Amino acid sequence: RAGIAPACEGRGRDPSRLLAVGATLVALSMIAGCASTGDEAAPAARRTPGTLGLADGFRTSTVDAQWWHRFADAQLDAFVAKALADSPTLHAAQDRLTHALAVVGARRGVEAPQVGFDASTTRQRLTENGLFPPPYGGAVFNNPTANFTLAWDLDLFGRQKADLASAIGNARAQQADADVARMI
Repeated sequence: RAGIAPACEGRGRDPSRLLAVGATLVALSMIAGCASTGDEAAPAARRTPGTLGLADGFRTSTVDAQWWHRFADAQLDAFVAKALADSPTLHAAQDRLTHALAVVGARRGVEAPQVGFDASTTRQRLTENGLFPPPYGGAVFNNPTANFTLAWDLDLFGRQKADLASAIGNARAQQADADVARMI
C-alpha cells in the first residue's frame, strides 16, 4: 500500500452520504420536471380590413356553393355533377374530413370512464405418464378466468382538453378544405 496517498486512507464510502446525495438528485430531477417553459404565446392579432390596406367598410361577398345553377344550363349542371362525383381532390378532402372527425370522436371518448370485460377458459389434459401421478395424471382441468376493468384518466393538467381542442381545430380546417374543393 505504498502507492496510496495518505489523504485517501481511511476514507470509505459512507452509505448514509450516498443515500443523501441520491435523494438530493432525485428531488432536483422532480423539481426540474415541474419547471414551466414559459407562458404560451399570445394568439395572433385579429386582422381588420384596415390592417390589410383595404377600406374599413370592405366586405367580401359570399359565393353560392352551387354557383353554376345561376346559368340555368342543364348541360353545365350535368357536367359539374359528373366532375364533382369523379373528383379525386374532392374524395381526398372528404376522406381527410372523415378521419379528422374520427379523431375528434376518439379524443372525446378519452374524457369518459373506460369499462372493459374479458373472459376466457383454458382446457388442459395432463398426461398419465408425466410428472403428476393419478388421479391428476390423465385428468382434464378447466381454468376459467374473467377480468373486469374500470379506468378513468382524469385531465388534471389540461392535456386531454388541449388534444380535443387541437382535433376540433383540425376538423374545422379539413371541413374548410372540403368546402373549397367543392367550390372549385
